[in-house]
Amino acid sequence: MLQRILALDLGKYKTAAHLHCSDGRRDFRTKVDTTHQELHDLIVSTDPTLIIMEACSTTWWVYDLAVALEKEVIVTANNGPGWRWKNVRNKSDRADAAKLIKMYLSDQLEPVWAPPPEIRQMRGLLRYRKKVMEERNRQGNRIKSLFTVNGIELPKRGAWTQRWLEAVRAHAKPFSQCAPDELWRGRLSHLLVLWESLQEQLKETEKVLRRIDRRHEAVELLQRENGVGPCLSEAVVAAIGDPLRFRSAKQVGCYAGLTPRQWSSGTIERSGKISKQGNSLLRTVLVEVSWIGIRTQPWMREVFERVQRGVKQRKKLAIVAVARRLLIHLWAKWRDMERRRLAATPPASELAATGMT
Repeated sequence: MLQRILALDLGKYKTAAHLHCSDGRRDFRTKVDTTHQELHDLIVSTDPTLIIMEACSTTWWVYDLAVALEKEVIVTANNGPGWRWKNVRNKSDRADAAKLIKMYLSDQLEPVWAPPPEIRQMRGLLRYRKKVMEERNRQGNRIKSLFTVNGIELPKRGAWTQRWLEAVRAHAKPFSQCAPDELWRGRLSHLLVLWESLQEQLKETEKVLRRIDRRHEAVELLQRENGVGPCLSEAVVAAIGDPLRFRSAKQVGCYAGLTPRQWSSGTIERSGKISKQGNSLLRTVLVEVSWIGIRTQPWMREVFERVQRGVKQRKKLAIVAVARRLLIHLWAKWRDMERRRLAATPPASELAATGMT
């Protein structure tokens, strides 16, 4: 069967394309603008049987375009050992596109799961919430530092409550009303406006996420576990997407980047630090929840102490082990729910026979 493989190295403004035919014809190379119309015309004119592209910020709308044109698509990771260009003289977009073809033909590609649009939007919203929260905390620290620099003591309790904020606002003034020796009060006024704006954005984002949670049965299921709140359950659902695509707990740990790197040669076997591949937000939330969980959940404390072995230097190693175990536990619970749902759903042939399709 004739194979026409189209590799796309996507850029912000330009995309390098490389078409390879299995019948021995000369490969076709070109560059097009990274727009819907240009890429649509390229795919229609080349009529490939398979499209390969790297995973990047531009990938997913191009993926949706290719799927709409009924093309088979492979999205591949580009952070594996096969993508090291240390000793390569010619590193260009066209070379990257050609390498996609070579790696596919030599069975070296590492395909990644293509999440549906709803999951992609959820992931983006979770990342946005994290950025807003970090920026709000940054502005809050700047507000506190103004008082420290000017030797003014703030209330020690109830930080960021309404009463605490009123005490802070009492020191703020517009720049037009500030004397030359109290310009910090004008800066405080601006910082308070920024903080309050970010706080409102965060509240609105949380409301949207709560609405999304109600549509995802898995989010509510995971929150029934002790110590699991909305942030962790949302991160797990957004990162995993479909629990049935993993065959084992080991694959889940590897996907989240919570397993150690392996290096072995002959009789030497070494385990390095965790790979940190996959969703960094998921790892961050898992570790934060694990630090809280070892104080309240007996099984987390037992895993932590067993791995730590009483050695202070092994604390981080132990907390990563707890985070990995927590992720696997939540994944298994979600997977079992999906398996029960599939078992209870009659096959399509039975639905067709009863006229319910």
